[in-house]
Parts: sequence; C-alpha cells; structure tokens
Amino acid sequence: MKRQFTTNMRGRGVQAYPQGRGVYGIVHQPSGRMYVGGASMVSTRLSHHVCSLRHENHKCAELQHLWSRDGEINFQFILLEAVEKRTMLRAREQWWHDHSVDTLNTVKGVTALGQKMGPSEAGKVAARRRWANPVYRS
Repeated sequence: MKRQFTTNMRGRGVQAYPQGRGVYGIVHQPSGRMYVGGASMVSTRLSHHVCSLRHENHKCAELQHLWSRDGEINFQFILLEAVEKRTMLRAREQWWHDHSVDTLNTVKGVTALGQKMGPSEAGKVAARRRWANPVYRS
C-alpha cells in the first residue's frame, strides 16, 4: 500500500493537498471505512468532494450520512497511490476498489474519467443511490 500523503480535511486549502493524478481515499476514522476515488487533479477533486459534503449533497449517501453525523473532523484524506500515466489511472483505481474491504462507494468500480454509462447502468446506479439514502427508505 502506497500511502504517501495523509491529512485531516478541516482547515486546509486546496493547495495543501497533493497535486497531480492519483488514487485517493476519504477515510472515516471511527470505522476505518473508506471512499476510493481517482482523479487527474487530486486536489481539485478533493475540493469538489468537500464542497458537496459540506452542502449535504454528495453522490454517495453513506459517506454523506457519516459526514453529517460525525463531522468533518472525523475524516482523513489519504493519497493511496500517485499515478504518472493518465492511461494507468483507471486500472489503478479499479485495483484499489477490488482490493479494499468494505468501501463506502455506492458503485464498486470505476465509472468516471470520461466513461459514459449506458441508460440501464445509469438507472441502476441511481436506484442504488436512492436506496442507500436512509430518508428514501423511511
């Protein structure tokens, strides 16, 4: 496991996070569960995650629930692996999905980075997200 960078999210600007592409994790410290993602610009992607979590509209309902319940201070950002070649980013992110236990991701695999989902796959993803939301189920 290549953990080159780790920090709490609270009080950090985007410039405090690693630049460049890589695979990252957003770790819920009390449970140790992790959201896995990959991005060409890790610092920018993290700022998008933090913004949507703070505004309570993150796409991953379970991550949002833990963030809202336990607070930002209980989360940690980890750069799991720096990736030099853009062509390797999807493969490395998928490797982390496959080898991480009990992740917070709604979809257990790579669906971003320019890959468009078909209508049936998008519908299944939307249904999973709705079902993961405790408010929807009640």
